[in-house]
This record gives sequence, C-alpha cells and structure tokens, in this order.
Amino acid sequence: SVKIRGTHRLPRFLMCRSDVALQLGRPHDAYDDAARAISILRNGDDPEAASANVGRAYSTFGRALQAQGKQVEAAAAFQSAAEHLRNALGPDHPETRRAREQAAGRAPTRPPP
Repeated sequence: SVKIRGTHRLPRFLMCRSDVALQLGRPHDAYDDAARAISILRNGDDPEAASANVGRAYSTFGRALQAQGKQVEAAAAFQSAAEHLRNALGPDHPETRRAREQAAGRAPTRPPP
C-alpha cells in the first residue's frame, strides 16, 4: 500500500479540530472528526501500538456525543477511552482516571488538555 507523508498526524489534527468544533457549538462536526480519527487509528498498521491515541480519540468522541445529548453512547465511548488509556498509560495516569470518571457520569477532576 502507498503511504502518504504526514498521515500519522491526521488523527491528532482531527481530535484537535473536534475540540475546536465543540467550543464553537458544532457538535456534529466534532462527532465526525472524532469518529474519523478513531477509524484511522483502528485501521492503521498496528492499532495496538497507538492505544493511547485511540484512547484519546475515544475521549474526544465521548465529548462530542455528550454535546449532542447522547449520554449513554458518551459513557460507552469514555469506557473505551479508559480501557485503551489504562493499557497504554497505566491505571493511575491522569488521562485514565479522567476517562473513568467521565464513563461513570462524573465531571472530570481536570479539564482535558
């Protein structure tokens, strides 16, 4: 398969753009970008190697779902985020704890980076 230079940066760009869309009150655009980031990361050469990024993408996706009022789906996305982040960063990492709190329906102890 042909690789395009810089495609490894696209998921992170999409996650950032999703966060901006949320700040601008555009939850559907945020959803689309977060879903695309997850798809790219999950379909990469080694999806397990990108586990922390997959977790971050699921966190972004969860925030987009929350903004759309889809609390059950958001909780599931945050649970997926917590699992990926726990595997990649450990159970006590701040990002892992934040995702667990969001999955449980609690506000995160610190805002996302």
